[in-house]
Amino acid sequence: MHRTTTFCLAVTAAGLLLAPAGHAQTDWQGTLADEILIMEDCEVSFLTQMIERQIDGRQVILAKVHCTDGRTFDASRNDSFAAFDFSICEPEDEPAAC
Repeated sequence: MHRTTTFCLAVTAAGLLLAPAGHAQTDWQGTLADEILIMEDCEVSFLTQMIERQIDGRQVILAKVHCTDGRTFDASRNDSFAAFDFSICEPEDEPAAC
């Protein structure tokens, strides 16, 4: 039993050492935050309705961006090499605006 326990611990430790480090956000989320800050002067508070799909070999991203100042944008990108497109949700007092 001792050998089995030692072997299991060794395998688990090796797996933890070889596993990629976790990220607080995906690469596209950081890119989206950078782009919307530059394009719309929006500091991202949080993202909702995030959709990631592979379509014909392209990574398609859709997300709703909530800014710290209360504005909300729809964001989309149809390829990992493309810039995000942003569409503001107006009026701000109607959540179903976009």
